[in-house]
Amino acid sequence: MNQLLIMLLKEWTESIRTNKLIPIIIVFMILGIMSPLTAIIMPDIIKNALPSAVKDFNIPEATYIDSYIQFFKNINQIGLIILVIIFSGILTNELSRGTLLNLITKGLSRKYIILSKWIISTIIWTIAYIIGALIQYSYTLYYFNNEGSHKVAAYIMSWLFGVMLLSIIMLLSTLLKNNIAVMLGILLIVVMMFILSMFKHIKDKLPLQLIQKNTDIMIEKIALSQMYTPIIITIMIILLSIILSIYRFNKAEI
Repeated sequence: MNQLLIMLLKEWTESIRTNKLIPIIIVFMILGIMSPLTAIIMPDIIKNALPSAVKDFNIPEATYIDSYIQFFKNINQIGLIILVIIFSGILTNELSRGTLLNLITKGLSRKYIILSKWIISTIIWTIAYIIGALIQYSYTLYYFNNEGSHKVAAYIMSWLFGVMLLSIIMLLSTLLKNNIAVMLGILLIVVMMFILSMFKHIKDKLPLQLIQKNTDIMIEKIALSQMYTPIIITIMIILLSIILSIYRFNKAEI
């Protein structure tokens, strides 16, 4: 346990030194601010873009749900892409530099390397995500209202998908040689999920549902209970990825 605490402190310090923490927080702050503001100005943008012949077309005013639609759209696209880019080299970069070799030869358990990197990356993701979500929620309250069901669940769904990506990054990092390969691996996995979602009998069970149904549960278009299966499967993928990461890293030559 002392080894894990030491590694957690090392990874936290390293994340600050290598500029992982501040940039991702800034990005999510911007996304949190942009979402309600974009929702507010979007009707005017659409109206100004219409041909003069249909200028009198009635465009509905923005509501609270438009703010959430923009937020989850930004997070589930830009936010997750930034997350993968920032953490794709969390293990491969150190392996390529050989900086972990001294620690391992001095008796550091390899499982603590995997666990510490995954825990710290998850903490950073959580901090940035919560900050962005709180900003978006506050602006939405100010400009709109507090309507909508299952808001906490809607937020958690995207967060959990991000945690899953981080766990898969750890697994791919034990299999592949560099961060570019890891990013391509993540891209391939996400593309495979989209392909699998074309099959109706498994579509509703895929983790992809967590970033596609956020606002649907808020407006009660679907029941929250329909998300239980993809949530459970996502958690299973997280646990399995970490277990396999540790197993693979213990066997790997460094």
